[in-house]
Amino acid sequence: MEEGEGSYRSLCSLETLRSGKRGFFSEFAENAKRVAGEQWISKVFGRLSSDEGRIRTLFTDGKIKEEVLGTLNRTEILYRGKDAAASRARRLEGFEAATAAERQRALLLFSQAVLRAPLPGKCQTVDRGLGLPLAYLARAEIFLASNEHALAMQDLSFLEEMKHLLPDTFRADLARKKEASLPPRLTGGEHPRISAASALLEIEETETAGKQAVANGSVAPGDTLVVEPALAANLLPEFFGTHCQHCFSRFRAPVGCPDCSSVAFCGRKCRDAAMTSYHKYECKILALLIGSGMSVLSMLALRMVTQIGPTNCFKIWRALNSQADSVQREIDLRPYDLVMHQKRRTADDFFERSLMAVFLLKCLQRVGFFEQAATTTDDETPSEQEIAVASLLLKHLQLLQFNAHEVFETRTGTAHRFRGSRPVYLGVAIYPTVARFNHDCYPAVTRYFVGRCIVIRATRSLRAGDVLAENYGPIFTKRSLEERRRTLAGRYWFWCECTACRENWPRFETLTNDVVRARCPTEGCSKVYQRPRDPTGSIVCCGCRRKIDLRESFEIVSECERLYERGLAAMEEERPEQALEAFFEGASKFHRVAVPPHKDTHLAEIAASACMADQGTTWRADPLL
Repeated sequence: MEEGEGSYRSLCSLETLRSGKRGFFSEFAENAKRVAGEQWISKVFGRLSSDEGRIRTLFTDGKIKEEVLGTLNRTEILYRGKDAAASRARRLEGFEAATAAERQRALLLFSQAVLRAPLPGKCQTVDRGLGLPLAYLARAEIFLASNEHALAMQDLSFLEEMKHLLPDTFRADLARKKEASLPPRLTGGEHPRISAASALLEIEETETAGKQAVANGSVAPGDTLVVEPALAANLLPEFFGTHCQHCFSRFRAPVGCPDCSSVAFCGRKCRDAAMTSYHKYECKILALLIGSGMSVLSMLALRMVTQIGPTNCFKIWRALNSQADSVQREIDLRPYDLVMHQKRRTADDFFERSLMAVFLLKCLQRVGFFEQAATTTDDETPSEQEIAVASLLLKHLQLLQFNAHEVFETRTGTAHRFRGSRPVYLGVAIYPTVARFNHDCYPAVTRYFVGRCIVIRATRSLRAGDVLAENYGPIFTKRSLEERRRTLAGRYWFWCECTACRENWPRFETLTNDVVRARCPTEGCSKVYQRPRDPTGSIVCCGCRRKIDLRESFEIVSECERLYERGLAAMEEERPEQALEAFFEGASKFHRVAVPPHKDTHLAEIAASACMADQGTTWRADPLL
């Protein structure tokens, strides 16, 4: 490794644990490292071989125990509670906006009133304890005035649950809420063994690339290869006020948590799903977690625990330690087979991740996550169940570093659907099947999201045995070879040897259509050739030794370029389905007779990815707001 690469990789690794230097966790970690000293971390902690041993040592070794416990025992519940007065103020402002015919502003203010209001009867001194039903009723009136009857009915149904009288005329005119759009179906049917995957792919294990996805037959552009719900997902805090905490959809009529004002949900179904699993634990510590400065990956590591509860966590721990029996069939162990690079981690890396794991453990203890019999006091060594959960958290902090995906919605342009469109990252999630896709600087697939569900579709033709690679960030058309390899080595700890890197393909600035190469038309021959100087197009292939004519192949490439032009024209007219039809036809023909790089083909594949993403979660901002 070149000089400086090690420190860059360490910096990248650290950023997956905590967000820069903000928050108190950074101070906690630095103080703990100072007290322990480099020699103890390297010679004592660094020799520990199990996650359980690392966690237990932080609570028992005299060198570090007092420093760790001194900080952890100061952990307290911290969250933003309800405020009846604030709710009333927002509601009154909403009425003023509604009177001025400012419906969008009124809707926003009434939604804020809903989220800040305590449950009926909690605060009798403000609005006689009826702030929440009054806020729901006010927002329902705005929806009715906007002919959004389904959303109005949803708000009024909450009032019915609270046993408050509603006008019969409201309920008679309202329709039921439409179901959310479903993700696309898998091409070729479901794989019999690989969860959420098409039968067109297979997972194979190689000595150099590890486990990777490959084509199990002919794959065409646009084929849907994976439609996978998130095993666990976390919304970024900056979107708590606009998107559902549970499904990541942008809400129009948010409903809140009964206890905290930190999060909101798109409706009753998502709220109840969160309240019966992870949020009942995270509710009282969410502000603390955000204030700690931990990364969103650290929050996701916690979510993987809180959403399944202590019993299932202990089952997973026993299964991973070969202590499980038939119960192993009831739990999902796929994430723990993903790459963690445990043998390549430094003692310092393990030490800081262990500190994060025990901090998260202390948070779980404070909110009553563990059964009473398994819960220990601040001055006691954690119980077996607590150690098991902390070690599971430590594993999560390792595997998420290399296997998590950023979840995005497509923000479309305000004047034109595709001009100015861009992905806006909402959160992170773990998808065990998609995590098996390796990287390529010229990916064979694209991804988009329907809520928290990831969709993987092919962008070009592939043959049986070809690698189904996605892209981890740096793509050859925009980043130089040196930049790509440095980024991938620092973030994912591997040196990229994809074709684009081995051949050092040019970026868009210097890429042309003239560098395209045609395949030898002889079946089974792998030789490729540039345009021959001979106007007849005839040459003798150095591979199969046959005389071949390449004129037809290059004529097909020209036809592909015309198809791409047709697709771009349809895209300009905001007709994505027609654009995809032209892009797919051109890409299929191109890869049958030629090999990249070819500028127009790459532009068409990028454009096709944008059209496919348009079928996922999108949002178009109102330019008047």
